[in-house]
Amino acid sequence: MSVINDRCGGVRGGPPWGSGVRAGRCWVAPLGVRGVGRQVLGAGWPTDSQSWVLGVRCKENKKNKVEIKYKIVYTRRRSVSISISPDKGVVVRAPYLTSAETIENFVRKKEQWIRKHTAKHKELTRLNKKLFADGDTLLYLGREHRLKITYSTQLYVNQYDNIIEVGTGGRDGIIKVLIDIWYRKRAEVHIHTRFREILARYSSFGFRPAGLAIRPLKSRWGSCTSKGKITISSELIKIDPVFTDHVIIHELCHLKYHNHSKDFYNLLEELEPNHKAIRKDLRKYITR
Repeated sequence: MSVINDRCGGVRGGPPWGSGVRAGRCWVAPLGVRGVGRQVLGAGWPTDSQSWVLGVRCKENKKNKVEIKYKIVYTRRRSVSISISPDKGVVVRAPYLTSAETIENFVRKKEQWIRKHTAKHKELTRLNKKLFADGDTLLYLGREHRLKITYSTQLYVNQYDNIIEVGTGGRDGIIKVLIDIWYRKRAEVHIHTRFREILARYSSFGFRPAGLAIRPLKSRWGSCTSKGKITISSELIKIDPVFTDHVIIHELCHLKYHNHSKDFYNLLEELEPNHKAIRKDLRKYITR
């Protein structure tokens, strides 16, 4: 995620959806409520435990008519900030009572910065597909496979050559369920195997993990608790095995150093001299 902050330049009284905002230009709804397109008037300002979200589409310039789409979150803060992430898009956080004009000017001021980082996010590969159709491309161990959907009275998933075949009775949503279960089972076998082999390879370092869990993780590839339990993302089954090895080694190093100190990176460098290049390539994938 990319973040930029700035002090709020000018705060005006009154809600941001007041008379100065044209209808159809801005919408507001409580944080967490779907359907930002509904305008809320006379609702008052949120309590200390609430935030308001304002969705705005802002024209960048009159020449190309391109718009920057962003969401505004009003909170108890003193400055305006912009964060950009692949899953949430552009989010502007501002103090209560900040005018829409002030926020829009701030966004325009940071236009090039926003363009730069949103362009980077477009280059990322999203691993967690929501919908599947016959002929789609699926990743398995870093190789592209074609999805073949076959009508069948029995439910199954088979992988052969460069094809992943799914047998389904045609029920809505069952294809994703079957594929997710298949990935999970393959991940269990593959990651457990790699984990044992890497532990054996570096047995002289005395790594003693308390346990290993393999499950989907939304925001990270792996973790290690203070008690030594390691969790590895099952999503790694979709990409090159070199990334699985990298995450396992990274988490094993946390058994010695529960931080990202110099000592931690010295150990990681000793075990995996090219870890920086691998980490850089791993950042091209997102699981959300």
